[in-house]
Amino acid sequence: MKKLIYIMYSLCCFALYSCGMTEPWKEWENEGNMSEDRLRPSELKKILCAADGWEMTYQGKKFYFEFADDNTVISNTDKTIFENEVSSVYHLDFQGEDIITLDLDNSGALQFLTETSEQIWRISSFSDRNIEATGSTYGEEMVLTAITATQLQQAKEEKRSAILAYNKAQSVKVLKEQLSNGLLRNSSEAFIAQYAFTWNDADEWNVEFTWFQDGKVQNKTCAVSLDMTGDEYMVMAVTDSPFTIQSINYRYADKILSTSNSDVSISEDFHSSNFALRNGVDWLNTYTSNWKTNKVDRDNIHADLRGIFHADVEFDDRSPRNIIACPWNGMGSYITFQPTITADNETGRIFIKLADPFDLFGWNNNPNDYALVERDYGKFLNLCKSEKGLCLLSDNEGYTYFVSPVTGQWFRIK
Repeated sequence: MKKLIYIMYSLCCFALYSCGMTEPWKEWENEGNMSEDRLRPSELKKILCAADGWEMTYQGKKFYFEFADDNTVISNTDKTIFENEVSSVYHLDFQGEDIITLDLDNSGALQFLTETSEQIWRISSFSDRNIEATGSTYGEEMVLTAITATQLQQAKEEKRSAILAYNKAQSVKVLKEQLSNGLLRNSSEAFIAQYAFTWNDADEWNVEFTWFQDGKVQNKTCAVSLDMTGDEYMVMAVTDSPFTIQSINYRYADKILSTSNSDVSISEDFHSSNFALRNGVDWLNTYTSNWKTNKVDRDNIHADLRGIFHADVEFDDRSPRNIIACPWNGMGSYITFQPTITADNETGRIFIKLADPFDLFGWNNNPNDYALVERDYGKFLNLCKSEKGLCLLSDNEGYTYFVSPVTGQWFRIK
């Protein structure tokens, strides 16, 4: 074995040498009378890349490395650490004839250690079968041993199986704590329904679907049976689903949900309460800063609110933002309510208070117009001012839905 101790070496030397220019170590040889047996990072790199893989036992864990000529390295752990492999970059540096370092960007898979994770390794000797090193920070021994592709693949398969078993054991907990509810969307990403899982102490599961139909909020609760016999998915069969899905499937490998219908997807807009699927704080930040006028969709609205509007109602883009209603079509009064809107980050809801009405342009200032809007638009204004707040959800078509968590009344804007 050749003996060496690590320090930093400029990677550009490799680039010059590979391009056929003067060998960069000649300068060191002339100045330091370096021997012919000097250690070359290029030799170490050839050895690193020639092996199918390298195994290292460190801090009681086994680590695996695959080095490539382009200075990338894939590193992995044994089955005791439930983290996926890491792709990173490595650098070989040197000074003089017997000082070399291997710098592993972000420590590769060693980053999963809570302590004594090393990024720079000081290599003391190497051959085509073994590389001996110590960590530059903690000084712990680090020995790399070459392994075959078969051995490497076996280690990967053991790791994959261990992660799968762990994720499978954690799946019910993840469903309850992280994925308990979300949105169903169609192939165009438009909103279909919200789902919410419920369960009892006997571990009996249901799923509640909530959606809009005929101007009203619809709800249906369906029984769910959990099948965990498969190695890839937990299959949650849905009894008598109102949509074209027979099951919701949980993939153990990455904790992703899907449905039995490829045209029905599940979004990742999750929240803890029904119809609180867009964060009210985020919406409020948009409303107070980067806002374009949005009109209430009078044709797609809760049945109680249909036909009450004489003309458009706008969430205006003027500053301060206002809600503007017209008592009739055409020119005339623009009855305006200046809202004060707050948001609760825990529930995701927004709360609206409306000031007394005024004429936006001061054309009429007619109390009769104010009274007309407050009377005819009363259901809409009361919904906006609900003490329980409004829940929000959005779809891919640019609509934001405002839904009362108490009455189920709703409207949407775009």
